[in-house]
Amino acid sequence: MRITLTRIVYLALFLVLIVCLVHLVVRNNQVANNLSCLHTPAYQARLNYIASKIHLALKLLDVTHFVCRETLWAGLYNEGARSWDQSVEFCLMEKDFYKNDEKTIHAKFNEQGLLLNYDYMEGTFNVELSGGHESFIPPLAPHERDVFGVLNLFQVVSSEESSMLMKHNGWKRKLLPSNCEIESLECFPSALAQPPLSSIRLGSVSLPAPREGLEIQKYHYPHDWWLQRKIPTC
Repeated sequence: MRITLTRIVYLALFLVLIVCLVHLVVRNNQVANNLSCLHTPAYQARLNYIASKIHLALKLLDVTHFVCRETLWAGLYNEGARSWDQSVEFCLMEKDFYKNDEKTIHAKFNEQGLLLNYDYMEGTFNVELSGGHESFIPPLAPHERDVFGVLNLFQVVSSEESSMLMKHNGWKRKLLPSNCEIESLECFPSALAQPPLSSIRLGSVSLPAPREGLEIQKYHYPHDWWLQRKIPTC
């Protein structure tokens, strides 16, 4: 079979068409995956609600705390939980938190209809609604898992050279040297957590935020802190 210029052109066009179809399928799958991360307005309302309850429990315990990570982005740019947020996050100091005994801590959270579960590996408390909130917040869609909160505990870095820095708790970081150049320690300057703190809106309530606005995000997201967070791929 002779290879003519016409056949080469047709073959090239066919290959271009195949590439375009593959790209379209991949792009549609990515959009579908992203959309599957989006939650209903009822879910967002529940996130705002549990954030206000966590704040009240910590306030009653007299614990310095502030919204952080993705929840800080949500407050700075959206004034409330975004449609793709799955939780609300707070940062607090371990020493400040444990000036209360464990029984008192759980009692104050229970008073707000919240349950605490500590993750020793991560150094975080997961916070869930315990029930009885139906009259205050709208119900979830059948396919949605209920909202939760995360309390990230931090402590002062033990090294004398880094005494003005905080690092994340958790067993998985215990054996690491107190060197804040190690990203997994998630260090940030302690001055950003010192009262008086600033505040942001999250839904209908005002919540404490770290000092200097988004400065702390430079430490939580060192490689792209200047970007607003995008919808994650599920």
